[in-house]
Order: sequence, then C-alpha cells, then structure tokens
Amino acid sequence: MMSDTLEKNWQILVNTALLGTERQPLPLPEPTDGLSSSLHKLAGLPAEKQNLLAAALLGACRKAALGVGVRDPLDQPPSPAPAEPLAVCSPQAAACLSRILGNKWQQLLMEYLQLLQDHRQLAPTRMLPELLDQGRKNLEVRTALMKVIGERGRWLAMMNPAWDYAASGGAAAEQAWQTGKKAARLQALTEIRTLDPARGRALLEEAWKSEGAVERASLLGALEEGLNPEDEAFLEAALDDRSMEVRAIAADLLTRLPESALVGRMQERGLALLKFQPGFLLVKPSLEVILPKDVDDAMARDGIKKGGGKKAEKSERLAYIIQSIPPRFWNQTWKASPRQILEAAKDSDWFELLGGAWTIAAAVNKDVEWLEELLGHFPSGAIFNQLPDERRELYLLGWLNTKNYVMAWKVLADIKKPLGYEASAAVFDQLWNLYVVAQSTTHSEWEANSEVYHLCYYLHPRVVERKDRLTGVKNASSSHWEGLTEKVVDLLSFRQEMWTAVISTSK
Repeated sequence: MMSDTLEKNWQILVNTALLGTERQPLPLPEPTDGLSSSLHKLAGLPAEKQNLLAAALLGACRKAALGVGVRDPLDQPPSPAPAEPLAVCSPQAAACLSRILGNKWQQLLMEYLQLLQDHRQLAPTRMLPELLDQGRKNLEVRTALMKVIGERGRWLAMMNPAWDYAASGGAAAEQAWQTGKKAARLQALTEIRTLDPARGRALLEEAWKSEGAVERASLLGALEEGLNPEDEAFLEAALDDRSMEVRAIAADLLTRLPESALVGRMQERGLALLKFQPGFLLVKPSLEVILPKDVDDAMARDGIKKGGGKKAEKSERLAYIIQSIPPRFWNQTWKASPRQILEAAKDSDWFELLGGAWTIAAAVNKDVEWLEELLGHFPSGAIFNQLPDERRELYLLGWLNTKNYVMAWKVLADIKKPLGYEASAAVFDQLWNLYVVAQSTTHSEWEANSEVYHLCYYLHPRVVERKDRLTGVKNASSSHWEGLTEKVVDLLSFRQEMWTAVISTSK
C-alpha cells in the first residue's frame, strides 16, 4: 500500500477484501504524510479490523474529496470557498435528495436539479461530493449540476481531479479551458459560450489546429450553445476538416442557421427534387418527388453521404436534404400553406419519408404551423413534444374530452416534457382508459405498465390528491392494474413531497 494516491490505496484495499485477509494481508504504508500516518497506526490490529478501519478512513477521504495523501498537516490549507450568492435548499429538500441518491428515485435527479434552479436554490452542501460523482458519470446531470452547486461546489471540485469538469465556473472558466482535461475544457467552453459566444468561438479558433480529431468534434459541438450567424464562417471552414465526424457536426450546426450558405445550397438541391403543382378547380394539388443522383464533392462537403445508387441510399439523401431546409421556404416558394403542401404530398409514395424530414426541419426551426399540420398526419410524441406548452395541452384536452384515447396515447407514450396541472388532471382521470389502449399497442401487460408508469413522471404531482379516481375505476380489478396504481401513487406522492420541500423554501 505504498502508492501516494488515494485511489490506488483504495483499489489495493478493495483487492485485499476480495481475496480475503488470510490470502493477502493489507499492506500498510510508512508514515510519510497525514493519511499514511493514520493508516500506519492500524499496524498490530487483527486483519479484519485493519480492513474495516482502513475502509472507513479511505472512504471518508474519498467522499471529502481528499484526492491524494501528499499534503502535510502543517502545510498552508486551501483558501475558504467564496461566499454564496444564493441560499442552500432546506433540510427537507436535502432529505428528498438523499432518498433520490439512494437509488429508488434515481430517475428524479434531473427533475430535482431543475426545481432547485427554477427556485434559485443550491444543492445541500453535505451531498456535493456524491453529486459531483454523479456528474462525472453523466453528461446530462453534469450540465444541470453546474447551475446548482454554487461557489462551494466549484471550490470542492478543485480538490479532486475527477471533478475538474465542475471547477471552471465564473472567472476560472478560461483558466480551465487552457489547462484542464477534456471534460473540464468542454464544460469551460460551454460556459464561456453561454456568457460570450464570440469569445468562446475565438478561443476554439485559436486552439483548433492543435486539437486532435476527437477533441475537435467534441468542442465544435459546444458551439450549439449561443449559436448565431457570426459562427457561420468558422463552421463553413470546418466543412473541409479531415475528420468525417467534425464535418458532420459542422453541417448539422449550419442547418440550424436558416440564412447560412449551406442552407441556401440545400434549398437549390431541394427545388430540383420536389416539384409542386397547385390545385385548380377540381384538380387536386400534387407533388412529384425525384430521387437525388450520385453525390458529388460539393454535396459530400455539405454532409450528404456518398454511397451507391440503390433506392434506399438515394432516399436517405433525399431525407437529409429536405430536413436541412426550413419548412417556411416551401410556403414562400410555392405560395402554399403547410396544409396544402401536405395534402399534395399525401398521395406520394414518399409521404412518410417527407413527413419525417419535415418534422425534423420544423422542430429545428420551431415552426409551430408546420408542426401542428404534421401532428394531424403523423401523431407522435416526437412532434407533440416540440409544440409550445399551451398548444400541446389544448390538443390533449381536446382528445381526452372527446374520448379519443387512441390519439391521446400516441403522443403520451413518448412524452418528454411535463404537463401543467389541468392537462395532468385530465390524463390522470383517464389513466385506466389510456392503460387499456397501451395494452392493445404493446407486446405485454408488463410493457403497458412500464409505459403508463413512465408517463406519470411528467404529470403535475398535485394530481395525487385525485388518487381515488384510480381505485374507483369499474372493471379494473386486475392485479396488474392494482400494482400499477400503487406504484403511481407512490411516485406522485414523493414528487409532491419534493416539490413542496423546494417551493416552500423559495416563498
């Protein structure tokens, strides 16, 4: 156990425990620093007791972020953490987080972090080490975490190299960009882009030639934060990068700039592939689809994949071109509404492919008119989730009020955004009917249970006050339904407790 690093000491301890102290006694280090001195004092104790006490000491050190055992106790201690501008959440909210991190409610961690952010509160101090470990493993958690760990969290992250991704906040971001590891640099660039997009782009441009292909791809994706027309020149140049992944990311970002030259080139290609004929009197509007031919160098540069001349490959190119064009372009070019264009396309063999491509384009460009028309033809959570909240809930209430549970379930089965109270109550009251539809569209009752339970993560938790609506359903006596309702009430009750704990503090 002579290694200076805490993690190596911990790994040796774990290996000893796995092999058993009879086969491999725990080697104790010479007393050269505070940690090794404490471990050395265990000499002479029974082997099992040595292991247990060493585990307690090393475990506490790891949790406290003492990343190495080389600091002498007489050395100058680190400066205190800066003062916090926001309040730490209440003890009740901290207790909820403890239960979430205890694994039963692990899926609620993102909702919990969002609640703290929405109500301008910080995560409980004593749980920062565990949260920072969670962020190290999960990029989505990491992004949310950065907004609620505060100055103490960033200060603590500087004590452990494994947490360096979180040490970049505020004025330290540019320093982390210059000297940090991969995760820390990506986090720093994202933060800089949030505050000053031009500065973030300038830093990336300066470092671009010295970065490897994997790093270039990862860092280029950070330009999605604060993406604006001033980024176009840099992204256009990245289309000539040696890395295929870099070129693909650059092309994707350019399609999100509706006035970019790449989008203009895609519009020219799209016009050669779709031929719209407006209706007249009794003649219906029509849409002719022409599959793209071989991919030339200019098309490949813009992200269109080269390949053979098979129909499937050509159709993939067609979809990519159409999804890169803002849907409003077709309205303006053909002098037709989304409804007229979709009606014309409905008789085409390529309707589903075009619908999928137009859905992606409408979502990227936040074109609500197109999204609503597409929802009528292709009801799905993918489209429903992109609509503004008030429009989503209006559609949902309409379907539920008219007992169109099939349509309601088509969009709820893949829900990704929370519903307001009114829509949540309507869904909750009809949960049995939605469950029946789910059973008819899934392969097993277990799968239907799972999907309905998943839906309840997105309902307003206050609907748990209406739980009698679940137990009072007629003809719903199956053990599967009874088990599901118990789980749903349990979930919503805990979410309600969590919301109350956070919101009551903000008041």
